[in-house]
Amino acid sequence: MELQLIDFQARFTQDYFAWCKDHPEVLEDEEKADDLYFDMLEGWLDQPMKWLGGKSPNAYFDAVKEPEMLVSMLIEYEKAEIELPDPLFRRLLEEKEKVYPMLCHILFANESQDMEQEELLDVQAGVISLLTEMELPHPLERYAEKLIHLEEDCAYAEEAAEALGDAGEEAREILLKAYPASRGYGRKCFIDLLSSLTPSDNIREILLDEFAKPDADRAFLAECLGRYGDPAALPALRQAMEEPGLEYYVFLELKNAAEQLGGEEIEDRDFSGDKLYDLLSAQDAGEVPHGK
Repeated sequence: MELQLIDFQARFTQDYFAWCKDHPEVLEDEEKADDLYFDMLEGWLDQPMKWLGGKSPNAYFDAVKEPEMLVSMLIEYEKAEIELPDPLFRRLLEEKEKVYPMLCHILFANESQDMEQEELLDVQAGVISLLTEMELPHPLERYAEKLIHLEEDCAYAEEAAEALGDAGEEAREILLKAYPASRGYGRKCFIDLLSSLTPSDNIREILLDEFAKPDADRAFLAECLGRYGDPAALPALRQAMEEPGLEYYVFLELKNAAEQLGGEEIEDRDFSGDKLYDLLSAQDAGEVPHGK
């Protein structure tokens, strides 16, 4: 059975706004308009469409019986960056025991004959998100293994980090094992994730060692140390606040973290000449409207 790649959400939205044009009073109540949107979508999915040969969107996907075809359609939607249709998600959920091994196979692929590496990562990111929505087990070690080598931010890094973060303490040893070999954005993800776990000597050492590096992202690491909640970081934070050439936004993160850990308010400093400081000072003085 050959199916077309159709943006069902776009088609429904087009029909919805056409209907709203004839019923402008509906949009006056935003909450009711939102409720109506989803109610209408539910009915629309059961409505026969000429452009589907008389089938409804739900019936269109109900006709797909092979789990392999459902997964193939998922891949094509992800590649085309088209929102996954609700009926396709429903069918994948109905066949989750059969499609789960196929989804894991996609996640463990290092390359594809049909996709460039970047495209494969995007598809894998979509699969990670889908596993979360379907409440299926995540192969966390695989996510960490791939994060190690990711130099820059991407959809895969975001989805993998979110899944690892949601796992909480279950991911502790996985993160600690992967961290030493990591680099770039992947390393940043591991640091961020470790700082959210229950305090321990090895994680404290990692965070303080990272903070002490000459090229450290002090603002990011200060936020991590504040979240981590170990007062042992206070001396390093206070020392960093006294360094010459400090930018105001970095100072603010250091200050916030130190206040979180020490419980004492730290006096602000004069950073005249710093763009952020001057802007905030002007806003406080009423010279510049807030939000501009």
